[in-house]
Amino acid sequence: MRHRAFVIFLIFSCLAASAARAQRILAEITGAVTDPSGSAVPNARVTATETATGRVFSTQSNSEGIYRLVSLPSGTQYTVEIEASGFRLERREGVNLDAAEVRRLDFGLQVGATAETVTVTAEANALNLERGEVSSTVNRRAIVDLPLNGRNVYQLAELQPGVVRVAGTGLQESETTDARIGASGTRFRDNQILLDGVSNNNDRQGGRTTITLNPDAVEQFKIVTNNLSAEFGRSGGALISVLSRAGTNDMHGSLFWFLRNDNLDASNTFEARAGSQPEFKRNQFGATLGGPVVKNKLFYFGSFQGLRLRQPQQRQATIETPEFRDFVVRTRPNSIAARLLRDFPPAANPTFNIRDIGSPARGVRVAGPPDGIPDLGDAFIPVRGYTNDNQYSVRVDYSFNEGRDNFNGRYSVNDQDRQSASGNSVRPFTATTLELDQNVGLNHTHIFSPSLINDLRLGWNSDPQYTDGNFPEIPWVTMNTAGRSVALFNSTDGFVFPLDIRTNTYVLYDALSYVRGRHSVKLGGEYRAFQENSNFPTYLKPSIAFEDLMDFADDEVLTTIARVNPNTGAPEGTYRNFRQKEFAFFVQEDWKVTSRLTVNAGLRYDNFGPLTEKNDLLSTLAFRSTSVVDAPIVRLTQLYRRDNNNFAPRFGLAWDPTGSGAWSIRAGGGLFYSRVWSNFTGNTRFNTPYSLQVTLSALTPGQNPSSAYRIPFIGDPAFARPLDALNGSTSLRPGLQAVDQTLTTPYVTQYFFGVQRRLPGNWIAEANYLGNSGRKLLLRNEINRFSGDRADGAVNRVNQSFGSIVWGSNAVSSNYNALAAQLTKRFSSGYLAQVAYTFGRSFDADSEPFGGGGGELQGTMEVNNLRLDRGRSAFDATHRIAANFVWEIPFLRGQKGAAPAILGGWQWGGIVSYQSGFPFTVITSDDYNLDGVFTDRPNAARDLPRKIAGGNRAFQDGAFGGIAEWGNLFRPAPAGTTPQLGRNTFTGPNFASVDTSLLKVFRLPWISPEGSNLEFRAELFNVFNRVNLRGPSNTLGTFNATTQRWSNVNFGRSTLAFEGRQIQFALKWRF
Repeated sequence: MRHRAFVIFLIFSCLAASAARAQRILAEITGAVTDPSGSAVPNARVTATETATGRVFSTQSNSEGIYRLVSLPSGTQYTVEIEASGFRLERREGVNLDAAEVRRLDFGLQVGATAETVTVTAEANALNLERGEVSSTVNRRAIVDLPLNGRNVYQLAELQPGVVRVAGTGLQESETTDARIGASGTRFRDNQILLDGVSNNNDRQGGRTTITLNPDAVEQFKIVTNNLSAEFGRSGGALISVLSRAGTNDMHGSLFWFLRNDNLDASNTFEARAGSQPEFKRNQFGATLGGPVVKNKLFYFGSFQGLRLRQPQQRQATIETPEFRDFVVRTRPNSIAARLLRDFPPAANPTFNIRDIGSPARGVRVAGPPDGIPDLGDAFIPVRGYTNDNQYSVRVDYSFNEGRDNFNGRYSVNDQDRQSASGNSVRPFTATTLELDQNVGLNHTHIFSPSLINDLRLGWNSDPQYTDGNFPEIPWVTMNTAGRSVALFNSTDGFVFPLDIRTNTYVLYDALSYVRGRHSVKLGGEYRAFQENSNFPTYLKPSIAFEDLMDFADDEVLTTIARVNPNTGAPEGTYRNFRQKEFAFFVQEDWKVTSRLTVNAGLRYDNFGPLTEKNDLLSTLAFRSTSVVDAPIVRLTQLYRRDNNNFAPRFGLAWDPTGSGAWSIRAGGGLFYSRVWSNFTGNTRFNTPYSLQVTLSALTPGQNPSSAYRIPFIGDPAFARPLDALNGSTSLRPGLQAVDQTLTTPYVTQYFFGVQRRLPGNWIAEANYLGNSGRKLLLRNEINRFSGDRADGAVNRVNQSFGSIVWGSNAVSSNYNALAAQLTKRFSSGYLAQVAYTFGRSFDADSEPFGGGGGELQGTMEVNNLRLDRGRSAFDATHRIAANFVWEIPFLRGQKGAAPAILGGWQWGGIVSYQSGFPFTVITSDDYNLDGVFTDRPNAARDLPRKIAGGNRAFQDGAFGGIAEWGNLFRPAPAGTTPQLGRNTFTGPNFASVDTSLLKVFRLPWISPEGSNLEFRAELFNVFNRVNLRGPSNTLGTFNATTQRWSNVNFGRSTLAFEGRQIQFALKWRF
């Protein structure tokens, strides 16, 4: 609440004082003014008037006839006029200016009086004749009219060339963000996401969005996939920019309601086989309103969207009987078991498979004979799941000081309360997540003169998340033995509660633009302050494990796991106040060498700073030699050193070979650094000497975990473990998550060459070669191991004071090459369309530091030989085709009468996409190289095709045939040897989908003077109910030498699928 009050106060203070500072990605218009002979016309007055607001921007041509209007608000339309003595006034109407676009408009003046006017409508599609970059822009018509599932505007990024959809890779966090894409071979965590030019990234996880504005509040969407200007830094992936809507001189608004219901949807193949479909009910509703406060000067725009999602789950659970509960409460009334059974019964009693499994008896793992009391059984129990979300966004635009000062400010907030059915229990235990995401963007542009302009920006991005159970004092109580255990007494992830992560990023930016002759120079800098105040308290709420229900009844604990202070045994959390201070400087020059050739050259310097902690609660591994054998854990004031070498040159060119604007040949390249996101480094919070994860086991002599079993858990001296000289323990061997103190900034080198061609009918064809090379990319690898360690039957480790040591470092290189082509047509003649195709290949030794999915384990197979893991990237999709269109059906459109009112006014839109399957790695549950990691790959008995025969159907039945065949294809490697099969050798199921929308517009001219309309919309996602499978089970399991079979019966099968056909209806009133 304090943050919200501060932001609101700041906005209104800035409005009052005219000192607002913020960012909006600005644009430019440039060109040459010539007379009928082709000679330059100097000192011509150039005026651009923003159509919607009436704001005027002006300059004049220089001695060479070149003009440049810089720092113009983008995502809007202008009328441009050229006025010179002795010539007719030239007017160009309908000039659309995209986000960060440099639009070239050349004017050939005609001799005559200035009172005479020549008016021309600008082309809807213009080639990129001024920037050496690869980018795509989606305008408002496509944003609001294309069928977007969940109304997620970031889905638009998936429709662009050079982009792959990473949903389905299984990579960590790849589906927790709305922007589920990888661009030009870069990792999705390296995407930079901007909202009105202000950072909209969750800087803890990288590439994850904070605020996803609803489409009715979005003016324009842009993605740059290769060779950004030096003005932009922070990340080496795609730049995804969303521009919010602004108010205009006319008041306009809307009311909308979107409905999805499982009763309208089709089951996917696995739901159909099970004969059940999960309940799903989603309502999205909201409103927008924008208009003038003072015409031509002060404008407002506001939006609201509410989401009410109900997604419960029918779960089969094993639970105790009422008779067993009564027995325990009656015979052991003061026990913890009696309290838990009495206070937290399941939501239903067992209805089938009810059985007597014995009786309680003294001693762990000891049970008495059956006593005639039914103990447990199974039931189907509904589990609650919901999301309540309210999103508000307010924007103000103000032009003052005769247009020399322009301000805009926006405040967006997303207030969410959710419970996941998978996280809740069949008992009264629930886990509630609260988020209050906020984003502020402020911008002040001051025009000193037409050739000297300053932009000052301020941004704040807040992404807090708090998750806790409804009974925080209850430990995480579970049972081990299948068939003799009941549902746990807590929510699914209760052992990490309370999870409290609050991130804030503050951004200050200033840039000065100067135009002189053929040169336009922008120089500036930015400062970013990142804060993460967070607690990830694994086992602060201890994990209490019983052998089975009988031991549970007698409070006889098998194991207890708790995070404690190693000196006292008292519970110890992992609360940290991480800080990171970053700054950057840049200079960017656009040199118009000739009227047909523009060269872009820039240099950027990024300094991301080291991770620090407010109270110096940092520790990591320190190498005393080249070996980890004697490396201790040491306390630090900063986790790694500051990297001062991040100079990033950028170069691009755009050439119009004919001078007519029909062709554009572009090329460019540059160096791009990516900041290290704090989740990569922040897991050092779990290290000694600050806390220690300790396990007490009843099977270990001298340990009695039952003695510490109490509610609430207050710790016990029995958990205390003195640390040795290395801050480890040779008896306990704690695991570490350490970071290299010499960690440097990862970077990619990008390069491209491309051609654009303007075609008849407002079409543009474009083809680009895209390439990049990644260096010093991040890797998390288990380093406390060596091949042959287990030759004596024990895991000895290199450093015997610790167990697993997951080491974060710069270790991975990558390469990407692609052909990216597209045909585009902006809306004109009643339709818009785009077709994009990408053929690309990406290779690396690791694609995601935290692993995930069949294409990426965490780390490499052998610690000292990364070349064994060099292969296709986990997000490598060889082919991707994406097409989209919106068509106003001309039948009876615009006519009067009853028939046109009913049969006319229809619109059809759609999205068609196809993507090759992602690669996956075949692994086993064995450790052939004897290094203590049981996920080794097998040997291949013979050469196997990378592409699975039979297509997606094969992954339902088994991609490698039946279980009897697998032993002929994959063989266990001899003990002590390195398996031969490579990483990501095989290709998984592909993805294809057709989404469509049908929209009917009913005109309501009597409601408002300018008219209004009511829209009815039907949207179908995955129209043909295609089975789009997720990746197959890639684990063979263990090999039985007697039967010559592997153990995992689901190997090679996909057991999960994306959604089947979904139907959504909507009503929208626009006025």
